[in-house]
Amino acid sequence: MSTKWMKGAAWLFVAGIIGKILSAGYRIPLQNLGGDVGFYVYQQIYPIIGIGIVLALQGVPAAVSRVVAEGARCPFPRSTSRCLPGCPLSSLQ
Repeated sequence: MSTKWMKGAAWLFVAGIIGKILSAGYRIPLQNLGGDVGFYVYQQIYPIIGIGIVLALQGVPAAVSRVVAEGARCPFPRSTSRCLPGCPLSSLQ
């Protein structure tokens, strides 16, 4: 049990380091292209946009799970787009 926990923690640590490297990889050219003012605006706007994206994307799985939890029966089992017309990802099969 302890080795699984340690292995999972190691994977999360490695993923965090890779994420930090990738974020530095695009910020350096952005700083060079946009200059100080452009980079300042980016740093001020990015958290607001990030929160908005998280909130917007959380609604799709919540809506789908609610329809499934309510037990909505689909008369056409091959076509989810007819059962979930409000879901933009329902056309993906």
